Amino acid sequence: MAAIAVGFGLGLWGWLDGLPSPLRRAAVPGVIGLMALYGLSALTLVLWPAFAPPPSPDFPAVAELQPQIVFGGRLQLMRTELPETPLTVGEPLPLRLTWQALTPLDEDLRVVVRLVHQDGWLAAEWDHSPALGRYPTDRWRPGEPVADPSRLTPNPPAAGTFTVLVGVRPFRGDWLPVEPAGETAPFAIVGRVGYR
Repeated sequence: MAAIAVGFGLGLWGWLDGLPSPLRRAAVPGVIGLMALYGLSALTLVLWPAFAPPPSPDFPAVAELQPQIVFGGRLQLMRTELPETPLTVGEPLPLRLTWQALTPLDEDLRVVVRLVHQDGWLAAEWDHSPALGRYPTDRWRPGEPVADPSRLTPNPPAAGTFTVLVGVRPFRGDWLPVEPAGETAPFAIVGRVGYR
């Protein structure tokens, strides 16, 4: 970007230098105004929508859902949405988790989703900040439902049953313990999906 900006500035300088003096005086504020308008439109039409917090989930309030899994006494997985019918081999797996902070969170927690084949090999892993990175956990309010969509594609593609595991950890730190703990800790089994 720096090299492009320097090249653009030199080209603009050369173009303005070739204009007659009265026209040059009018062109400079015009170019500055156009660049300001371009920057403002990029900010409001591109950057803000891309990084705005996600909308609230469109299903019953969290209070009406049955709690599923608690991670470290701080973060609760309230709902897991997976396809109900088997998928075609090679097709991405759509997944949506719904989270709720139980206490104020002072750090950015990462969600790790794993897809494990019935034969025990790791088919896919997605390590991310929730809500597609648009709403880090240190900004969550306790009790607020937060939707966290993702897509995982098994690699290599294979038929069979895949187990979906979820774990949570700080950006740099140890895994949060799963409550209730199971044999897959620090991961929790949240569902299974078939491929054919």
